[in-house]
Amino acid sequence: MIKSLNLKLYDLGVLVRLDCDQPTAEERVAPVVLYQSQAPKDVSGYVFTFKMSEGLNLKAKIFTGTGDQPIYQQDLGNKSGPGIFDIVWSAADRQGGDYILIVSGYRLSNNEEVFQRVNFYHQPRLE
Repeated sequence: MIKSLNLKLYDLGVLVRLDCDQPTAEERVAPVVLYQSQAPKDVSGYVFTFKMSEGLNLKAKIFTGTGDQPIYQQDLGNKSGPGIFDIVWSAADRQGGDYILIVSGYRLSNNEEVFQRVNFYHQPRLE
């Protein structure tokens, strides 16, 4: 199937949802590394992909598990939907530990608040 879609292994990503088998506003996930013959030695970043059913105005922030100040912020602006969007975070030079991604904003159709929290553990070295 990968070959017929013209995808490379690098184009794919996997995560494991922990604690719950259905989507919720607060997720705890474990990133999974895909590789073919040799495992990578480092994790240099993440691409978080979200699916939306309608147009949204969004902001993203990443916090350390114990911090109250964001270590990353991005104003994503208006996103037309339905569709998908990515948040790319470079984790180079970040220590291993718990991190929290917060995506918040509002629906363009009615200004209703939207919120998603993703808790994950960053392991910079895989050896």
